[in-house]
Amino acid sequence: MQFSITGYQVKQKRKLDHWSPILEEWILATERYCRMTEGEDAPYLFTELANVGIVSASIWRCGGIALQEYQAEKGAKHRPKWNGRVDLWLKTTTVEQLLEAKMLTISMDARRELADVISGELDKALNDAKSSRNNFDVDALGALFVVPYLTVNRAQNLLESEESDLHEHIAQYVNQVIDTNNYHAVAWCFPKEMRQYLLDHTDDLAGSDYLYPGVILLIKNEAYR
Repeated sequence: MQFSITGYQVKQKRKLDHWSPILEEWILATERYCRMTEGEDAPYLFTELANVGIVSASIWRCGGIALQEYQAEKGAKHRPKWNGRVDLWLKTTTVEQLLEAKMLTISMDARRELADVISGELDKALNDAKSSRNNFDVDALGALFVVPYLTVNRAQNLLESEESDLHEHIAQYVNQVIDTNNYHAVAWCFPKEMRQYLLDHTDDLAGSDYLYPGVILLIKNEAYR
């Protein structure tokens, strides 16, 4: 239990190469939050808005600018428009993009249809981004925060056999998610503090329901749809 399980990939560099440092900062920010709360809390336990806030902060730290939850007219061509809010707008020295996000909380053991579920939710986010763009000349991005969970009993059983068993279970899950092809950039962060908290509070967690060891962020660009 000496390290976090983290990483990122940008599969399409054109118009997404700036996401490499952003995703790295997002990982560091998520780890820092969990470290400062000593594993008692994590940003991905909250709303979509809170998680987009971590992304926004990461953009600013990388030298870009970002704006969250601003009011804008939404709609598609030849359809009535409506007023709503956009999750995130960002601009770097080379690109301007608009992002809409979704959250998916799902059992880590529910893997049979995982790729289809992720694909569906990511497409919903991308469609929202295209509607939010309206007539502005910006790239539309869909983002999905996948928050897997284990029952506390399941996690404790993995720990009781060997500490590495829980680590391996998480690593296999991450590999299954990133092996899907329905995204263009991905990052994941499973902070060591979240697993350490389980080790240190095994008795305290008796009777609790779930453990949320980490989060995976997937991004899809309409340009490659």
